[in-house]
Amino acid sequence: MITLIKTYFTNWLEFNSKTTRKDCWTTIGIVSVTSVGLFMIAMILEPIMHEEGMAMMVRQIITFVVLMPTISLFCRRLNDTGFPLWITVLILFPYAGFLLLLVTLLPKDAYYAIFKKGIK
Repeated sequence: MITLIKTYFTNWLEFNSKTTRKDCWTTIGIVSVTSVGLFMIAMILEPIMHEEGMAMMVRQIITFVVLMPTISLFCRRLNDTGFPLWITVLILFPYAGFLLLLVTLLPKDAYYAIFKKGIK
């Protein structure tokens, strides 16, 4: 797990390599649980420390830290499944971004089976 997180943060500018489905979703799971945990701790400590807006500040810092590595990770996953990298722009649109996340769940050869040959 430590190797996955280290790769996640060190390859944040690497958009053209590939990553496996297991590595992608394990990393996203670890980052999500950690982010939610840190945000919950900030929400609990906010009234105790009498710091208005501390939870919001923590959420903004977490978002800033994980945004580019996450986009890079999804680019690598899309590259592994055979999709062009410009599809990553769909992350910016609410429903299209959700569909993009579902596409990254596909196995490596599913893109060719569904989109190249057509659904029969």
